[in-house]
Amino acid sequence: MRMKILDVIVICNSGFDSIICDSISVESKYKVLKFKYLLRKAFEFVQSLEKSLLDNCEIQDIQELEKRIKELKDIKYRTEEEEAELADSSKKLDTYLALRKQMLEDQYTFNNVSLISYEDWFSLRKENRDNENLNNYIEDILNGVLWEEPKD
Repeated sequence: MRMKILDVIVICNSGFDSIICDSISVESKYKVLKFKYLLRKAFEFVQSLEKSLLDNCEIQDIQELEKRIKELKDIKYRTEEEEAELADSSKKLDTYLALRKQMLEDQYTFNNVSLISYEDWFSLRKENRDNENLNNYIEDILNGVLWEEPKD
């Protein structure tokens, strides 16, 4: 199964890992738990990609870089050194952002994911109805990755 890296991040940030799955069959529960494990591994991979992008762009701390760019832009009359630093820092940030945008659109492949049934998926949603982690957006992302629609 393939998923955009952006969707991996969205699911991980949604707290999907905290859902409970006691209302579904043991077989489906195993599939969900396995997917959670694979999702954590995917997130670790994404984090390593992010770190690699930062290293390749020679950025130590993205927040510090953005803060420094803002400070430089706020200086009314910049010296040549400050102009050069601003240009260099802005170029690094722009390069990083372009590469990151491209990375977020790349696909991540989940190997050995078995789909759960439509019925089990909705039992899972019902069981976690008080947990906003399983919203419609997450459901759409996971359709065909973790669960499948019934065949007509």
